[in-house]
Amino acid sequence: MFDLRWILGVLLTSNAYAQTPVPPPPPAQAEAAQPTKTYDDPYDAYGAGAFEQALNGFVQEQVSDPDNPELMLHIGSANYELRNYAEAEKSFQQAYLRGDDEIRAQAAYNLGNSSFRQGKLEEAVEYYKKALEINENDQDAKFNLEYTRDEIRRRVEEAKKQNQERQEQQEQQNQQGQQDQQDQQDQQDQQN
Repeated sequence: MFDLRWILGVLLTSNAYAQTPVPPPPPAQAEAAQPTKTYDDPYDAYGAGAFEQALNGFVQEQVSDPDNPELMLHIGSANYELRNYAEAEKSFQQAYLRGDDEIRAQAAYNLGNSSFRQGKLEEAVEYYKKALEINENDQDAKFNLEYTRDEIRRRVEEAKKQNQERQEQQEQQNQQGQQDQQDQQDQQDQQN
């Protein structure tokens, strides 16, 4: 048996396997980076950053081997690179359901990254935890799990702060409104 993660790391140098699920660059940068060369092999295309060509090649390979979880993982990775996160998620789900433990661990990790990119942070945490249940030594999954948990905490704190600021503004407006009413009442009393 071969080490699938090593092969995928070499063949599919992908953000799907990157450590930090950082926001993607603006679309204009991604489009400009697409090579114009045509590749016969989808693995070569992927390695060169021609993700659309790689995706097409992987899908063509899948026609003759529709239940291959490794191909599903590759299709998911190509979709991920193309920022088709929902499509990537579907392929990773299929790889997770059909693969051996090694593929399932990679699929769970990539499902975490896809969920993170879609803003589904709680879901991402669960997928990273699944990846670690299968492979407790997956340092990338550990890193992304903590990174995502930190992001959730940061967002909760930010929401609390914004809510507190809104309450303070509302109190100031209420106080100003009460002061305005009192001033109007005082003016009416002076006129009478």
